[in-house]
Amino acid sequence: MMVAIGNLRASLLHRLRELTAALEEERDLDMLKKQLDCLEGLLRVFRSLQG
Repeated sequence: MMVAIGNLRASLLHRLRELTAALEEERDLDMLKKQLDCLEGLLRVFRSLQG
């Protein structure tokens, strides 16, 4: 179970990095909103794994 949680954390961090980098390039406001919504969800899951 701990390995699965570690893998999930790694995947979440990878996606967080990708989306954060994409935010800098995005010019379409609708797409920016979608990316921010995704980031918010990822952060929520990541925080719930912390404790």
